[in-house]
This record gives sequence, C-alpha cells and structure tokens, in this order.
Amino acid sequence: MPTEWTTALDLLRDEPGHVMSIDRLAGNLYNRGVLATEIYHAPEILANDLARIGAVDYDPRARSIRLPEPPKTVR
Repeated sequence: MPTEWTTALDLLRDEPGHVMSIDRLAGNLYNRGVLATEIYHAPEILANDLARIGAVDYDPRARSIRLPEPPKTVR
C-alpha cells in the first residue's frame, strides 16, 4: 500500500467520527511531505483510490471520506 494511503488512513482514524474532507486530508498529507503536488490539487484521485480498495467510503458530492463501519457480528 502506498505511503500516502497508509498515512491518510492513520490521519482519518485520529479524526472524531472518522470523517474528513478530502481537501483537508490532502493538505495534511501534503504538509507531511507524503503527497505529490498533482494529487494535492486533485484530492479526489486519492479518495477514489482509497474507496476502490475498500479502505474508505467516499462521498463525491460532500467531498468527504469516512472509515467504513466495521462488520456487525451476529451471535
């Protein structure tokens, strides 16, 4: 998994409610030096990549991502 993906997921886990705007996420990653300038200006690329692997739920209209709910266990 690319560094920007793992760092993004770490940042998201620290966020209350595990929801973050993709613009804020891109800014945080860029400031940490793990995100290329091209992605910083188009954070939906990172959001789509993370959603494609199932790591986050991405809402393009709200421009936000969130960690998916853990699966419910049935007893």
